[in-house]
This record gives sequence, structure tokens and C-alpha cells, in this order.
Amino acid sequence: KPVIHQLDIGSIRLRGVFLQPALSFMGATARNLGLAQEIDLMFDAVKDVQFKPGQMVLVYEWRSDVSGKIVEKGRSILISDQDRERLLAYNNEIARTSGQINGKTASLAAFTAPVFNLAQQRSRDNDDPVAENRAAILALTMFINGRTVKTLVGSKAGQELRRPEQIKITLRGRTDLPKHFMISAALVALAESRLSNVVGLFKELADSVGGSGFSFIDLLADRAGVRFAEMSTASGEKALRVQRKMGGSAGEALFMPTIADLNEGMMQKTFKQRYRDVDSAAYRAEKQEIERRIDACALYR
Repeated sequence: KPVIHQLDIGSIRLRGVFLQPALSFMGATARNLGLAQEIDLMFDAVKDVQFKPGQMVLVYEWRSDVSGKIVEKGRSILISDQDRERLLAYNNEIARTSGQINGKTASLAAFTAPVFNLAQQRSRDNDDPVAENRAAILALTMFINGRTVKTLVGSKAGQELRRPEQIKITLRGRTDLPKHFMISAALVALAESRLSNVVGLFKELADSVGGSGFSFIDLLADRAGVRFAEMSTASGEKALRVQRKMGGSAGEALFMPTIADLNEGMMQKTFKQRYRDVDSAAYRAEKQEIERRIDACALYR
């Protein structure tokens, strides 16, 4: 099995003798959480590790039964009974709303309004609006990406799950932007905004090399999702404010700015010609325009 003798990070060199205590502490912590069997299963899956110039070759054998055991254990540790109940409630509200939609396409606002109206009602009972908003954001993100929250709540709790209708969700008339918005929001709700900003930026940079091209419109949706989740989970007071505003009949403009006149679809060569890199004045100007538009939305004022 692999053992770290030395780790170089830029000009920093760390000896294995210093890393080993940290790794041992992490292993002991995981085992104290009751993950001893799952850790052994993971390491048993590794069959060979080879280091070659510029690359590492990892040979592993993965079995579905191993995956299932690890997922079940992780779910029991990371998701509380209260959060399971919240996810079920918001999923079922999404399913109820989807059954009332005429047609196969609907705006994201058609779902955020009833979901956050429910969040406001539930917050009166349990006095935890931040937790309610976090669960609402996660349930919406799973729905928009065609995933079921059953993978999070488990098969037993999933028996009470209602399955939403298959509907194309749009934001500013596009089906890609709800995913950008909600995935960024979920990353923030479950972690922090810095991570989401980096993920969004590097995704767009990668798309400029043989992908769909760099898009400031996608970045706008990413940043709006970040701001939405920041406000939704910053404090109890702000969480309640988001619930009141989002639970009303307001449309997309409340939380998502206009996308007009923003450049997109730029391949690497075009991006470099126009902006050079993400530190240039031209790029910073576009970024400032994105922030200006988000600041103008009523929810973020």
C-alpha cells in the first residue's frame, strides 16, 4: 500500500516523518466515527500503485457492495434525522408543484416561490431558518440536475418520497443557467463561497479549450447563485428575509440579473485576444459589470 516518504508542493518540501502523524490522526478520527470497516474496504480495493515520470498509475478493483456500504455509513454520519425530514418535505413540495405545471418547461421561479414559502412556514415551527434554506437549496439543486434526494435520505426514508414530474427548468430563457445557479448555491450552502467561485471560473476556462467556450453569462449565473446562498444562510435574520421575498410571487429578476450583452462561447484563442487572462483590466471590467448587475437585483440590495 502507498506510503508517503516526501511531498513537494512548489518550493515547500514535507518529509513523510512529519506527515505520518497527521495521517494517523485522520485515520484514528475516522475509525472513532465507526468507519473502520469502510476504510479497510477502500484500501483493500487498491491493488497497485506505480510512479512513472510525470504520472501515477493506480490500479483498483471496485465493487458495488463496497460502494453501497460506504455510502450508507457516510449518509448516517453526515445527514441528521432533521435534515432528512427537511429534504423529504422540500422534495415533496417540488413534486407537488411539478404536477401543477402546464407543459414541459417552467421557470426556476415557479419552484423557488412555493419552496421558500414552505421554508418560511417551517421556520415558524422550528426556529432554524438557515437549516431550512440550506435543505431547500439542496433539494432544488438535486431536482434541477435530475437527481433524487433518495440517495441522501436513504431507502427507508425514501419510501415517503414523491417523484417530481420531468420538466425542463429555465432561467432567463435558458436551460443551462438554472444548473449553474443552483449548483453554485449548493456549494456555498454546504461549504463556502470561495470554493464555488473557483469551481465556476475553472469550469469556464476549461470550456474555452475545446469545450463550449468561455461564457460570462455562465459566470453571472454562478456568482448570482453564490450571492443567493450567502444571503440565504448568513444569519437567521437574512434567512428569513430571503424566505419572505422568495416566497412571494416575484419573478426571476428578483434573484437573477439580465444576461444581455455579455460575451460567451469564446474559445481559448478568442479569449486571449480579448482579455489576455483573468488578471487583465478588460477581464476585471467584465467581472465588475457582473457584480453591478447582481447588486441591482432586489434580493441582494
